[in-house]
Amino acid sequence: MKAYLIIPNRYGHQTTLEISIEAAVQIIADNGLTGEPNEYGRIAVEPEKTIEVYIHTLPKEA
Repeated sequence: MKAYLIIPNRYGHQTTLEISIEAAVQIIADNGLTGEPNEYGRIAVEPEKTIEVYIHTLPKEA
């Protein structure tokens, strides 16, 4: 399982940062997200900006 912060910018691009699962769990807990696999959550950091949290679950190997 991997977790990413997806940070959109004003030019239509985005910055994606891999973060620890522990950090993602804390973000989910602090912001009322469900923690479902492949969930997107939006977190307001400033009046005109948000940070998207994307929890990505890798497929299990056979």
